Amino acid sequence: MKQQTEWLKYEYTREERAELSLELARANQMKAELELKKKQVASRIKAEIEDNAKEIQGLATKVHDGYEYRNIPVVYVMDSPRAGVKAMYREDNGEFVRECRMSDEDRQQVLDLENAAEPARKK
Repeated sequence: MKQQTEWLKYEYTREERAELSLELARANQMKAELELKKKQVASRIKAEIEDNAKEIQGLATKVHDGYEYRNIPVVYVMDSPRAGVKAMYREDNGEFVRECRMSDEDRQQVLDLENAAEPARKK
């Protein structure tokens, strides 16, 4: 007697079909989880691309314009060069910015009476 195999129809038993049903449910659940994960990853990558595009746009604007506005420390010089006028200079490079009229508050001198009284007390 010679044994070999043939490609024939095989009908599953009730138990095998139950086991296959569980495997099908697990595989279907895994597919749903993977699709959700794919959406989350795609959403995260899309957000990263959008952030990068914003950075590119900001840098392109700076390169094109050649400047940006920043808070730069300034110093005011009172009554210089004309009386009643204060001049504004940048502290970072000493460049003149503009001049304007002195306000009433600018015209008030601050008197350091505490330190002025010290030499008089020591006598």
